[in-house]
Amino acid sequence: MKNKVIPNPILPAAGVRRNIAADGGAGPPPGGQHDDWTPNPQGRVQSDHSTPSNALLRCRRPFVMGTFNACTVREEARLVELAHCAEERGVEILGIQEHRRVHTDDRIVYRRVERCTFITASAWRNEAQAATGGVGLMLGSLARKALRRVYHHTDRILIAEFSGNPVTTVIVVYSPTNVAPPEEVEKFYEDLATAVRDVPAHNFLAILGDFNARLGPEDARFPYHDSTNRNGAYLTALLMEHELLPANTMFRKRTGKRWTFQDRASGMLRQLDYILVRQKWRNSILNAEPYSTFSSVGSDHRVVSMRVRLSLRVPKPSPRIRYDWKAFSTDPGLQARYTEEVRSRFQLLDEGLEPSSEYRRFVVTNKEATRLCVPVLDKTRTSLQSRHPDIVVARGRVEEARLGYVSEPTVERRGILNEAKQLLFSTYDKIKGEELMERVQRVQAAQGERQYGEAWRVINEMTGRKRTKEGQVEGHSPEERVVTWFNHFRRLLGTTTEGDEEEIPSFLQNLNIDDGPFTTSEFARAKTTLREGKVLGRMAYPQRS
Repeated sequence: MKNKVIPNPILPAAGVRRNIAADGGAGPPPGGQHDDWTPNPQGRVQSDHSTPSNALLRCRRPFVMGTFNACTVREEARLVELAHCAEERGVEILGIQEHRRVHTDDRIVYRRVERCTFITASAWRNEAQAATGGVGLMLGSLARKALRRVYHHTDRILIAEFSGNPVTTVIVVYSPTNVAPPEEVEKFYEDLATAVRDVPAHNFLAILGDFNARLGPEDARFPYHDSTNRNGAYLTALLMEHELLPANTMFRKRTGKRWTFQDRASGMLRQLDYILVRQKWRNSILNAEPYSTFSSVGSDHRVVSMRVRLSLRVPKPSPRIRYDWKAFSTDPGLQARYTEEVRSRFQLLDEGLEPSSEYRRFVVTNKEATRLCVPVLDKTRTSLQSRHPDIVVARGRVEEARLGYVSEPTVERRGILNEAKQLLFSTYDKIKGEELMERVQRVQAAQGERQYGEAWRVINEMTGRKRTKEGQVEGHSPEERVVTWFNHFRRLLGTTTEGDEEEIPSFLQNLNIDDGPFTTSEFARAKTTLREGKVLGRMAYPQRS
């Protein structure tokens, strides 16, 4: 008996190239011993019953995340412009600092802006009751689908987790300034260190933030500054303790591609914003540097973006086809064709089928007839304010004024740039007012035609009354989320009584009812009652002595 050879499951089978068996991964370079022609050049053949899974959406193009101190986005125009810039530059995850939006009702607020999702933790108010600080996230469509949870760590720290391979954890931070009391800075870094320790070691960790810190050449590889300030010393201690590195100091860049902040009064340039990653993932970082592409938002900071090759796990797409039943109901030709399709297909069914099988075949027949006869509704795309022609023209003027100020940084050029930004924001307000008036006219027209349902639909669209409130279950772990659900249902259902349950006596035991067999007289009485059309009940039966 020959010895049974057990193939190694790691090695490719005979006749399969190594680079194909590895699914196009990092295999040996061309020209190796296995690069000769094989009878199976396409690799392993998939089974007839297997379906390719698209649950894991791999980013063949680099995945982009960034950090940006917006100074303020309380104005609606600034927020829409910020969403436009993030979408236009392909930034899927953007950490926001100083949004200055205060909301005391909810710790975390979700809002749809253009095609992006804006998630904010509330800002706070200073001694003069002015809104200050606030951290948040601007997510693209891919990142929003992969979002697992978001929770509020402190007022200056927001943590989000995304499904992926590996799981991606993003921490958005806003540090106190370099002139803040030391106790406040120490408290911030203690909270940040606690948040970093809670992130599993196998997760991809990215800390997006305005650290208000300067790093010198002794603490970073390619920094902008020549020395490290006080906040930089705290940041350096954090980097060393948790084996982190600032991604935007990893690459050799010219000096103009390192600074992230420009003082409006003095024009001095600083590097205060950083993206921190774990050292074990440094080879996944393709590039990291600041850009001036978000200048139309009106901030004195530049956006710092990082290109990283990761993958996000998103749910499988479930395309939904919407049919135009209104057009079908008004077209006799479509109705006749639909009826003929159903009749011709349903007549082919076997007459001996069970009712359940026959019903299922009938449902399938109607679905096929619908696909063939009923027209499909076109997908309606929402018009975006940021792509309005007037907005595009105003944005071009801002970019032109910015380039003029960069080439000749004078007070006059600075004033022209500020005027161009104000014109852009006023154009947003003008377009929003025009859209509001157009909706009011639609409501009045629908009311005049007695189409009250359409009128209320527009009103709800304007006020957001029918908009569902998005949220995440509170809890940092599955056990904490189970406790949250338990407390929720306990409030709904009330508290349960403790102790042994009392036995409820049967009410039939105390009634004078004869449970013996029927007698001849009782049968005759019941028969007579049925003939007279009376209902058999308590009064219809004779009393037994």
